[in-house]
Amino acid sequence: GATLDVMTSQPPELPDLVFTANAAAIVQRRAFLSWFAKPERQAEHVLFGDALRKAGCNVDLHFVDARIPFEGAGDALLLEGAGLVLGWGFRTEHAAADALVQRLHGLRVRAVRLGNPHFYHLDTCFCPLSDGSALWYPDAFGPDDRRVLSGLLGPSRGIAVTADEANEFACNAVEAEGRVFAHRWSVRLQRILAARGFEAIATDLSEFIKAGGAAKCLTLRLD
Repeated sequence: GATLDVMTSQPPELPDLVFTANAAAIVQRRAFLSWFAKPERQAEHVLFGDALRKAGCNVDLHFVDARIPFEGAGDALLLEGAGLVLGWGFRTEHAAADALVQRLHGLRVRAVRLGNPHFYHLDTCFCPLSDGSALWYPDAFGPDDRRVLSGLLGPSRGIAVTADEANEFACNAVEAEGRVFAHRWSVRLQRILAARGFEAIATDLSEFIKAGGAAKCLTLRLD
């Protein structure tokens, strides 16, 4: 159900290049290029910019020019009916939300602070799905931000995952045509997703998890 473009590998000094979700946030047909918080990754933005241009994206260099730490679709996710949810606190600064508001028209940006260092990107603990629901791990957020997300999701759209499920990267999932891919699924989540019309598919990503990412971290949707 998807067309997959594979980016050319690079020298070993850029081992985190595999986590392409962090390259940019694709919003309103524009690629808002990341500026990485960690010096080890900052050389990646040039390579990602070139790859996104070749893919036909309109690449916005605002964040690079401003040197605002911002890590793309690792921390900026669209939730149907709510706008763009931006996670900040570990790799992305709150100033990125203000910069996005200035450059996006008619789209609300809601910033939530990440509070658990084991879940340092939003996409490790929050996964919007195409039916408007979202997998999420409440304990990755402080009480105030947990309430914000609970309000956005309401009583029927939030699928809260357990600590064990979150540590298996259940929220770091990729959906394509009704199939949801992740490293591992619990029987409980398989049943919940099936009731919503989704097929949960597991694929072993344990080698990537050693570096802190799984299915979502390894992909960047361009649509």
